[in-house]
Amino acid sequence: MLKRFIVVLVILSAICFGRCWALFQSFPQSEDWLKTYSVSPYSAYWSLTLEVKDLDKDLPRLLELLKKEKAELTEPFSNFAASRIQKVQQLSAKVPPKTIGALLKKIRKLGAPSLLIQRPNEDRGRLSEVQRKIQMLKKEKSEHQEDLAQMPAISALTDQVLADLLAAQSLYVKPDVPILLNLTVVEKK
Repeated sequence: MLKRFIVVLVILSAICFGRCWALFQSFPQSEDWLKTYSVSPYSAYWSLTLEVKDLDKDLPRLLELLKKEKAELTEPFSNFAASRIQKVQQLSAKVPPKTIGALLKKIRKLGAPSLLIQRPNEDRGRLSEVQRKIQMLKKEKSEHQEDLAQMPAISALTDQVLADLLAAQSLYVKPDVPILLNLTVVEKK
């Protein structure tokens, strides 16, 4: 008798939970207004390790190759991490998406590439979400100008969120956004 009571109680609890969960899911989900969107100027992040026979000879050839393929170092060469004792050099370059394929083919001729990691900038796919939020903010801002004038902190917060969204949108609609290529060049031992 007690076992039946417990089984019935468990079944009724499950049904009640299911109905409550369905009711909760039917409520409209609010926007995540504090979500941040990447304003990175790159469409993707690639990392590559390249083993070369002679770092002192092959590194200048690699730098020339990057230049030919219109890749630009992200900072002065002297600022990149390197070890002449361990024969390692790190580099980062902005590479136009149109030339990345040709660049990788030519890099293969310099040495043995390994561990190519490609990671897209996922926020670039959220353009419609960003645009929807911009439209909502602009509409509500124009409809409630008088109210916002009475709340300077809320008005400033609204302006900041709108500015951040507009900055993200301007980056996401650009064509031919470069790829960031992080290279670690190592001399074979």
